[in-house]
Amino acid sequence: MKGLLSSLALAFMTLTRLPVPFAGRVAFSDEISRHSAVFFPVVGLFYGGVLFIAWRVLATARAPVEVQAFVLLALPYCLNRFFHLDGLADVADAFFADRTPEDRLAILKDPRVGTFAVGTLLLFLLYRFLLLKLFLQWTH
Repeated sequence: MKGLLSSLALAFMTLTRLPVPFAGRVAFSDEISRHSAVFFPVVGLFYGGVLFIAWRVLATARAPVEVQAFVLLALPYCLNRFFHLDGLADVADAFFADRTPEDRLAILKDPRVGTFAVGTLLLFLLYRFLLLKLFLQWTH
């Protein structure tokens, strides 16, 4: 049972920025780390529940669809420390660069953000915003 709680705590610590109350008392190991992936769908259900509640609160308050879409777009990124957006930015910089494969690997390791990364992130977030807005308009 202790191993399951440790794995669950590690899954939440990995995929969210929420404080896990008993995380300091848990001894983490490679086995617990491997088993934490089993709980990733539970964290996904948590995100879904948070987004559903936020959507219902905003809809009940009759917030404009644009505000609802913005909050529903921003909320998961605020909860998960913008998980994967940095990877998308790195891949965009490396993929769109007209360089050799070795130079592309160096770009992936470089912590600086390039023009391709900024453009890709802007387009990606704008596209998600528009899809959310269309979905919210469709649900009304």
